[in-house]
Amino acid sequence: MKKLFSVKKVVCLAALGLVICMSATACGKKSEPAEVSDTVNANVSVIEVGEKVVSEDTTLPEMVTDTSEDENAEVKFSAACDAEYDRIDSYFHSYSKDGMATEITIVKVADSSDVANVMNSLSKHLEDRKGTFAEYAPEQVTMVEDAVLVYEGNYIGLFVGEKAGLEKETFENALK
Repeated sequence: MKKLFSVKKVVCLAALGLVICMSATACGKKSEPAEVSDTVNANVSVIEVGEKVVSEDTTLPEMVTDTSEDENAEVKFSAACDAEYDRIDSYFHSYSKDGMATEITIVKVADSSDVANVMNSLSKHLEDRKGTFAEYAPEQVTMVEDAVLVYEGNYIGLFVGEKAGLEKETFENALK
């Protein structure tokens, strides 16, 4: 329970920070592009980042991958995130073929004002997964509780797996 609390705390603090930042700039020009951190390359392909994360984690089981380039991408995206799809620039979602908890989701939002909404949706997804695994695969619950949910600029990463920390580092490095 303590580890889940820390994930919730991180998500809540990130959302709160975004709300504070957005409220401070709410009267600014709407037509200006969102500022991206100097350390984030805003032109990095989400799919390339996702493929790099998957290829560098040798502990992953066989994975199934859906991306924003797939047929029925919007429907497939809804399996991981209930955020409005028109707010999504692109996504990469890879999950364990055997139905276990392992999952890598990377989303690029079209506008930085949508980061908090998508992070909250992904956090809800984690809560739902935790409940599902508590019913049929309780040994997987800890992996969900230890999930890492982060953002860099307009990019959001969700990592559920034995090497979630390594996956997070690969994600961050791939965006530079």
